[in-house]
Amino acid sequence: MIEIKNLTKIYNVNKENEFQALSDINLIINNNEMVAIMGKSGAGKSTLLHILAGIDRATEGDVIIDNINLSSLKKNQLSEFRNNQVGIIMQDFQLMEYATTLENVILPLYFRKMKNKKRLEAASELIYGVGLENHIKKPVNLMSGGEKQRVAIARALITSPSIILADEPTGSLDSENSQHIIDMLKRINKKGKTVIIITHDKDLANHMDRIIFLKDGKVIDEPN
Repeated sequence: MIEIKNLTKIYNVNKENEFQALSDINLIINNNEMVAIMGKSGAGKSTLLHILAGIDRATEGDVIIDNINLSSLKKNQLSEFRNNQVGIIMQDFQLMEYATTLENVILPLYFRKMKNKKRLEAASELIYGVGLENHIKKPVNLMSGGEKQRVAIARALITSPSIILADEPTGSLDSENSQHIIDMLKRINKKGKTVIIITHDKDLANHMDRIIFLKDGKVIDEPN
């Protein structure tokens, strides 16, 4: 379970350009839940996702994931937590463009002590699972947007995380590829993963168990 308590994030504290991105957020996200976070640009969606991922830290408040308070973790502990518990899918994929599908997917496993054969087996299984078995040795710069997003999903899953965080996973895709990604995320959720998605896509959000709306860094009721 994810508990968010009195979460506030302020950038550039006590400077002329001080900016409050999140203000006193309180939320509970249950295990195996699919949640969409929606709101206009600047609402605080990506900031919230980055704090949940352990990429950024809150100014005040707590994020407690499976009884682990992220604010209490040191930098190396936070990195270890992120590598073990969280899979992140970014809108711009953030892949190594000239590396192959296999090289991209296997990368997070190099931070773990395991035999290379096991790494290859795990990466290959996921690549097959997202339907890219014919592209396993193909550089991702030669792939379509939909294919790149599937590579990004496979990479996010490679460490067997309990939580998947996705930032606009269908934002740069056409309707057909968007539906493929929606179906894939739903299958991931059915395997026991908590899925949290930042999106402007109402169709994607309507497939979730719940929609959380943000405005000016605060949780609001559904906008008119």
